[in-house]
This record gives sequence, C-alpha cells and structure tokens, in this order.
Amino acid sequence: MPYIHMKRILCSNIVLFLVVILAVDNVSSFSVSVPPVKSVCRSMQPGHDKYKPQTIDSPFSVSTDISEVQGGSVVEVLLQGSGNKTFKGYYLQARDSNDSPIGMFNSNTLAKVHSCGGIRANAAHHANSEEKNRIAVSWMAPKRYSGEITFTATFVENYVVFWTQVKAQTIKVVS
Repeated sequence: MPYIHMKRILCSNIVLFLVVILAVDNVSSFSVSVPPVKSVCRSMQPGHDKYKPQTIDSPFSVSTDISEVQGGSVVEVLLQGSGNKTFKGYYLQARDSNDSPIGMFNSNTLAKVHSCGGIRANAAHHANSEEKNRIAVSWMAPKRYSGEITFTATFVENYVVFWTQVKAQTIKVVS
C-alpha cells in the first residue's frame, strides 16, 4: 500500500509541475505574442489590465516611402521612435476605407503574423520584447484590390504606456 500511495504522490507532483511550467510559459509568452482574440483585431489594444492608451501625441511613427502601389507588390513599412525613443512591442495592420484589415504581412525575426476575421496574416506584431527604435515590416497589397489603405499601428513603450491608432499617410492601391 505505501508503494501505491507514493506513486500517486509522485504522479500528482509531476502533474502539478507541468501545470506550473505551462502557466509560466503562457504568462511570459504574452510579451512576445498577441492573443488571438477578435477584440485585438478591432481595437488594436494590447489588453494590459486596466491601462488605457496614451492621449498625448505618439513619439512613434509608421510610414512608407510611397504614395501608390500596384496590387500584388510588396511594401516596406517603417516603424520607428523619434530620436532615441524605443518601443518593446507593436501591432500593425493595413486598413481599407471600411476600416478592415487588408493585405498580407510577412514573418521575419522581428515580426510575427496574426490573422483577423479568418483572413491569414493580415496583421503583424513584435516577435520579441527587446527594445527597438526602428524596424521594417513587409506587407503585400492584395492583387485584386483598388482603393486606399492606411497603415495603422499600436506601439507599446512598456506595460502601462502605449499608443493606439498611430497612422501613416494614406496609400493608393491599384489593381
């Protein structure tokens, strides 16, 4: 009987250990990932407890060096801080005139893709929480789309300080 009891205790401890490890992994993963929930796609807010976006002008910008792009072409989108200002996280979408995410982002060492509304890779976010001052993210314009888009970003300076709805100049997409 003592052998079976010890075996149960050992199994219980192993299960508890695995639950704790998985929980810790999930908690730390939010610093390098975006939860796949609809509210993130629409609001572009990081969901950091009760904290709200900053209302002062953002020290970060999102931009491109073009005003028009051919459908199917790739655009380099620049995210950067003014001066030496750094950010730990970002969330980026190209939005059409209906304010819906459009196009497709590419993953790289600084960007992971996120899918909104069942459309693959129509948003991008940080791949790590290291401080960054400037990064480029690649976006492909839809092949059969004609209209205007605006790159819209969220920048996270730290857990409690972030800006949403930081916009680039509007770009015309021609098919």
